Amino acid sequence: MISDYRAYSLFFRFVSNRTANERTAIRAYLQQIFIDRTTGSHATQAGNAQAYIDNLIAAAQEFYIRTHDIDLKTNNTADAQAASLREKERICAEIIGSLVTRLGPAGADSVRLHVEAMKRKMKLVGRAQ
Repeated sequence: MISDYRAYSLFFRFVSNRTANERTAIRAYLQQIFIDRTTGSHATQAGNAQAYIDNLIAAAQEFYIRTHDIDLKTNNTADAQAASLREKERICAEIIGSLVTRLGPAGADSVRLHVEAMKRKMKLVGRAQ
């Protein structure tokens, strides 16, 4: 199974930096994360689903902005790539940790469960970067 860093990194990059048309589709996708599969109701507080989605998009966008600069500045030496990866892992862990504050415990848990489900369907192919 892939690491939490890789799974959340893929998820945050998927959600962030989207055009206006793509944002509409992403919002519909994200709304599904917050639906309780057992009851069909929102796992988050009633009426706050859009705020949770906005906060999750903001977290993903923060990840993109902070890691994109690192990607642009990293040269191809092994040491630079290793340092870059450590920094991106640190940023990812920080943003994952902030999800409880941004989304509340139920919202953060819904995202965690979604990412865990994604992880079960993924595998690394080829050279990992």
